[in-house]
Parts: sequence; structure tokens; C-alpha cells
Amino acid sequence: MTRARRKPKGPALVERLDGSERAKERLETILETISGRLTIEQACRRLGIKATRFHALRDEALKASLERLEPKSAGRPPHVETDEG
Repeated sequence: MTRARRKPKGPALVERLDGSERAKERLETILETISGRLTIEQACRRLGIKATRFHALRDEALKASLERLEPKSAGRPPHVETDEG
């Protein structure tokens, strides 16, 4: 028996996230360039920005993603005692 595979949603996953429509449009566009669905030129036209601004946005998004994906220690952070109790 063969299981039917779901088609990958790719950049469309952005729609499920919390955030402004403008931010979602930017993120989806960045992901579409990374996946090869859009060229940088097409992305810039869509967003109404120049290539240098697009590259800066993409770098910001990738750096923020990488930072959030850094491994952290397991469990809760240690409780810090304060003077108040």
C-alpha cells in the first residue's frame, strides 16, 4: 500500500504565522527567492524595493532565523532568588 504524499507548502506556510500582512509578504518573497521560484529582480518589483534593500532584508531574516535556531539547554532556566522573596 502506497501512502499519498502531501505536496509541500513551502513559502505558503508563512500565511499561518502571526504578523502583519506586509511582513508576511516580505518573508514569503524571500523564501520564494531562496527556493528558486522568484528571481531577485522579480522579488524587488513585487516589494517595490531595490536589490540592495532586498539583500539587506534577506540577510536580516536569515540571521534572525539562525539566532532563534541556536540550541539551548534543556529544561527550565534556573530560579534566581531575589531580595523580595
